Amino acid sequence: MTRVLVVGGGIAGTAAALAARSAGARVTVVLGRPGATSLASGALHGPPLTEDDGALLATLGGVILPGAPAHLLSPAGVLRPARGYDEALFDIAPLRGEVAVVAGEHRAWHGEALIRGWTAHAEAKSIDVAFRTLPVSLLESPGEELASDAELAAAHDDDARWERAVGRLQDALRSHTFAGLCVPPWLGLRARRGVALREALGLPCGEPMSLPGGPAGLRFEARRDAAFAAHGIDALPGEVRRVRLHEGWVVAELAGATLAHADAVVLCTGGLLGGLAYNSTAGEAARAPFR
Repeated sequence: MTRVLVVGGGIAGTAAALAARSAGARVTVVLGRPGATSLASGALHGPPLTEDDGALLATLGGVILPGAPAHLLSPAGVLRPARGYDEALFDIAPLRGEVAVVAGEHRAWHGEALIRGWTAHAEAKSIDVAFRTLPVSLLESPGEELASDAELAAAHDDDARWERAVGRLQDALRSHTFAGLCVPPWLGLRARRGVALREALGLPCGEPMSLPGGPAGLRFEARRDAAFAAHGIDALPGEVRRVRLHEGWVVAELAGATLAHADAVVLCTGGLLGGLAYNSTAGEAARAPFR
């Protein structure tokens, strides 16, 4: 069986690993520091997605690909178009009417300030949506107003806490009918809380795009790890310091003197190298060691 080593665990490395595994290779992925995908906002921008893109996202799960461009709420108080998005995010494109925004008491969540920005941007784009503060808090313990979005999202993976949060939102929504609901970016990391919230409340809802290092990137990592486990792909933590040839193998030297042997290596290191593939069985002209 051909052995393939993939360096990098972002969306490019994940795609390379799944493709190699589907072709019958034994695959190991070296996961170094969080890259651009793990720091992403949860929105998919850029050119139209290809059929292969759609197949990859379907394998990972947790991503919505609307027929028309989405309009997502950003934490900077503006609306952003997107071709796809993390299923926990809130797309206001199909909505008409009044959207509730959780008020909250968190240091990084200022519902009224966000409403002013989103309202101005919606008016500029002729989007027929108005925003209104919903007086409810999802915080429970002293000090949570200082916790990070990732910590609060992880806290809402707990089923008991999640049920309490849903109950508070249901109570707050009884006094008024809204077209949708925007909550802080705390809709879980591993549990599919975005889908669950829409089902529980019976209306469109979700969270804004994530800041770098926020819940959306961590959800990608959780889905990636689940996909690797489901497809029999090995994940190896560490950083590759050097790649060389040795007795017909491609050898990757990791920090701490760990060695990984493969027939081929795929470097998916994003902005650093832009990606590169090397095959130990290629012709002599392609077999010079590189660093």
